[in-house]
Amino acid sequence: IIWQESVNLQLKASADTAVDAVQPKSQFLAQMSHEIRTPINAVIGMNEMILRECRDATITKYANNVATASETLLSLINDILDFSKIESGKMELVEEIYHLDELIENLVNMIRPRAEKKNLEFKVEVDETIPNELFGDSVRIRQVVVNFLTNAVKYTQVGRVTFIVSKEDKSADEIMLHFSVKDTGIGIRDEDKQKLFHDFERFDSKKNKNIEGTGLGLAITSKLVNMMKGSIDVASTYGEGSTFTVILPQKVMGTDTVGSFEQKMEAAPSKQEVYKVSFIAPEAKILVVDDNEMNLLVATSLLKATQIQVDTAMSGMSALKKMADKKYDLIFLDQMMPSLDGIQTLHLANKMEENKSKGVPMIALTANAISGAKEMFLKEGFTDYLSKPIDAKQMEAMLMTYLPIDKLHAPPKEDEVDEFDDIQQMIDDSFNQTDDQQDDINESFSNNDDSDKLPNLEYINVDLGMQYSAGMADMYKNILIMFCNLKDEKRIKIQEAFETEDWQNYTTLVHALKSTALSIGGEKTSEAAKQLELAGKMIISGSTSELEKQQGTEYIKEHHDEAMELYDKLVEDGRKLIDNL
Repeated sequence: IIWQESVNLQLKASADTAVDAVQPKSQFLAQMSHEIRTPINAVIGMNEMILRECRDATITKYANNVATASETLLSLINDILDFSKIESGKMELVEEIYHLDELIENLVNMIRPRAEKKNLEFKVEVDETIPNELFGDSVRIRQVVVNFLTNAVKYTQVGRVTFIVSKEDKSADEIMLHFSVKDTGIGIRDEDKQKLFHDFERFDSKKNKNIEGTGLGLAITSKLVNMMKGSIDVASTYGEGSTFTVILPQKVMGTDTVGSFEQKMEAAPSKQEVYKVSFIAPEAKILVVDDNEMNLLVATSLLKATQIQVDTAMSGMSALKKMADKKYDLIFLDQMMPSLDGIQTLHLANKMEENKSKGVPMIALTANAISGAKEMFLKEGFTDYLSKPIDAKQMEAMLMTYLPIDKLHAPPKEDEVDEFDDIQQMIDDSFNQTDDQQDDINESFSNNDDSDKLPNLEYINVDLGMQYSAGMADMYKNILIMFCNLKDEKRIKIQEAFETEDWQNYTTLVHALKSTALSIGGEKTSEAAKQLELAGKMIISGSTSELEKQQGTEYIKEHHDEAMELYDKLVEDGRKLIDNL
């Protein structure tokens, strides 16, 4: 009995050690989820505005491809960054009816440009007799096939990549769906084939040293295929190429077939859909709280067609003041903010007697999308949860669910309104620019090497800033103005946290500076803030030693003034740039 108790204690200690080892990884995944989702939020949001407002068929087609690729990227982030969900067996399939032709079109639109960039031929062969309406998890299927396609393009330098979709009839209402990806790439040695689906496994490293990747993709792919009760077949000749085939059972839900895929692809530009708002609510008042200017811009832009009255706040304290002054119908509240985070703000709002908005729906708005996040927010008292990047349709659906029904109205019919372009333009209202003025701005940016058009800028990379603004000069100008105008307020808060050694808030504040500075092209300031953030995390982490905490504190004290000087100079350059637009 004593021996058994000793063994049990040892096993418990081993289990506790394993749990402790997993926790830092979970924290890292949560942080990375937030870091990556913030810029994707801007990409998806601004691209949605292009789809809504642009009438050029070619540009709209490009924007649709961006939307497709962004959705795929987001789905990959949801799974890969949340790898703990796979390890713990908590990943679930979400099966629903989907259309195969749309799935294939999305895959082709995303992969073809990559192949063409490498001068590879990209062939698509689709069996016209495959039923088009199927039942399965289309998101997981796309993730699996995307992995095969991207690997084929990645490991093929000359020749072609062929994407083949076929079927094998299993019964009257079920088929075995085949996705095959054939390439003329480097191929795989026989002894390396068994390593293909191992976690983080890479092989033939000398030959593939310039090819990026973690080696995790195929491991996840294998697990997903097993969950869908499918199989993977690999045929490869080293030096000549490979063929990966995934076979998945799918239920047939309709009688229509895929038909000629080539004809559908050719007709695709003519069927671009124009955005149509689901409802209007001009009497409704909502508050959006987020410490990131770009996120506020995205949210307000996506909501403008609904005619909702939108107020914004960039901190928890500012939000509480607005709640005391006005009764809102709904509040979107970001979680990761300096001083007061979203949960703290929610709890204070519920206790605040002068809160005129007490009891209204409070929606958690956050880039933290790891498993368990939604349950945590609901437990804290939020009404619901909206993940960033913001999906316009999900946001509208949430508003229709939680706004007072008497304030929701059907959108006006097309013959009752002027052209859609009469709706306020996303940025121009802030500057009252004429078309000629906007052309001048675009020209100045497109010719930014011309010293007559732009001042000498040492601390701003205009090209990078334009990239983060989706190439929209007016959008970039708006972000510049917001960044410069908010500098004094943010600078004071950072300095106060530094002087009081409030490293928790300090780390959050420099984290925000890192991303916002980079969004306008402030690479030097962003990098300095990043290093301060890393040092701050060493101090506040519960897993670092006292020596590491001391090193983090010393680093911040040595480099804080230098980073703030870069911040000041970045704003000076920003104001010079604004004055010359």
